[in-house]
Amino acid sequence: MRDFEYFEPSTVSEATFLLTKYKEESVSAQKYHSDTMESRERAVKEFGGEFDFSKDGKMNAESPLYKMADEILTTKYVELNADGTFHKYSNVDAEYLATAEAYALLSKRGKLESPDKEKLAAIQAYGADVRIFPVTNFLEDPQSYHSQAVKLHKQIPNSFMPNQYFNLI
Repeated sequence: MRDFEYFEPSTVSEATFLLTKYKEESVSAQKYHSDTMESRERAVKEFGGEFDFSKDGKMNAESPLYKMADEILTTKYVELNADGTFHKYSNVDAEYLATAEAYALLSKRGKLESPDKEKLAAIQAYGADVRIFPVTNFLEDPQSYHSQAVKLHKQIPNSFMPNQYFNLI
């Protein structure tokens, strides 16, 4: 809420004007707060089950989706006061929008595209043993395709592994 300097209005019309202005600002602030809460509720309803985003109907601050959405929210949608403190969101739907953006990024990061069946069939027709592994975030992950390829290379005699990640050239 905005601090008002105290001064004595000199006329009744001046006092009426100040009261009207104060009421308009108050109604505007209530509408903004209501719309912001609606945005938050919509985000929880739509993305609650994704990436542990909500617990007991409230946002879970430990969720990767919450953390990324919070980062997007603070860098993209927050307006600050001159002293650097929070003033308001630039858009009343900011919490929902930031959550949707974070969800899109996290989903894309973990998305497993289905392999082209025709290409796999062509490779298998030449006698290749094709194995598909889940998408992982790190090359060093024991479940990553690279770690699995190293493991198979060690197990299969006379095998060859190009090893593009450790090329000495």
